[in-house]
Amino acid sequence: MHAAIHAGWRGLAKKIVIKGIEMMQSLGARSIRISIGPAIGPCCYEVKRDVIDALAPASISIVKDSIYLDLWQEALKQAIEAGVQRDNIKITRLCTACNQDKFFSYRRDGNSAGRNISAIGGDSWLLPGLQAP
Repeated sequence: MHAAIHAGWRGLAKKIVIKGIEMMQSLGARSIRISIGPAIGPCCYEVKRDVIDALAPASISIVKDSIYLDLWQEALKQAIEAGVQRDNIKITRLCTACNQDKFFSYRRDGNSAGRNISAIGGDSWLLPGLQAP
């Protein structure tokens, strides 16, 4: 069984990672492994107070008057809360905003940004044009 869960701050606020894992478990998944892929990193993801209020995250940093959110850490926290063992969770920690040569980023490029795609499974990397980071 394979699944992909997209979790931006709104999805995390609605506990989408927990709900996705619970759905997989209800369908018979027992040994769940998670890979938290590329996303805007805490180095670049500046948010406003409304995001912090909606999430009540533990994974923020404050630099001067700016608040930065760690989406990877929030997703990790929810996966562990849903019962996934920490050893079964891998975080890629590739920031889509910092790595301009590898990823598109709306935060970085605005409306002119392209779109990223994700694929599940080892053989998917064999598709022409796709490269594993």
